[in-house]
Amino acid sequence: MKKKLVIIAGVTGAIGMALLEQYGSLKNTVVLGISRQALPWSDFVSYQTGRLHASTLICSLPEISEDGCEEFISAINFEKFSEVTYLHCIGKYLFEINQKGQFTVVDDQDDDGINDECFLLSYSFFRWMTEPLLLRFKNRLNCGIFGSLADKHRPQIIQSWWKTMLLVEEYMKSRANEKVGMAIFIISSVLCPHEILTRPYVFVNTEAESRAWLSPYRLATAVRQTLRKVNGGFHKVEVFTSWQGFFPGFYEDQNMVPRRLAETEKR
Repeated sequence: MKKKLVIIAGVTGAIGMALLEQYGSLKNTVVLGISRQALPWSDFVSYQTGRLHASTLICSLPEISEDGCEEFISAINFEKFSEVTYLHCIGKYLFEINQKGQFTVVDDQDDDGINDECFLLSYSFFRWMTEPLLLRFKNRLNCGIFGSLADKHRPQIIQSWWKTMLLVEEYMKSRANEKVGMAIFIISSVLCPHEILTRPYVFVNTEAESRAWLSPYRLATAVRQTLRKVNGGFHKVEVFTSWQGFFPGFYEDQNMVPRRLAETEKR
């Protein structure tokens, strides 16, 4: 019996680890994790076949590049798998304000209004991983990425993020068909150490309510249940906790600057 393959980019992050737990415990399922902390993927290539072992493992890419992603995907023996799922848990969600409260986009070498690293991690990397999958695997393929609850309101101070996600959505729609499912999961803040480290005063200086933040486990469960039902096409799925203190104007308000500064300001 052929197995199912799940590729998780960013597997050692909070969302990636929860997805590893969800999929790694399933019968006849192989999880191929990608993490900068792991050994290079070439260390896991079989001497006999020249392909990656069809076993659950975590490896790293030497660099994030189109050629590097192509080489990695080409090392997978897809004949062993009946279904492939690719989950992209990597991105850079920037609050583009300085300590004076002014909007600013940094590291924008091509002057497109998007931070270059944000574009690389969420658009280029996602595309470089999925294009060779589309070419090499002809059976059922599902691809998922994580968007933000703020995307549809498009506040200026998160410009690089939502501009990038608009391009991701356009790309996903162009590739989705009856055999290829493409899904964006619209989520709120995830309760994990990284979020609190990067926003150290979120629960001290602002009215943020931790009960409204997603648990990684709940999110991973929703992802697996959703993709199990997907039968091709493009999908946008909202996964967040309703909170009576939330109001749509929170994201539409271009004066979010004071709150964001209060979340991260050093005392």
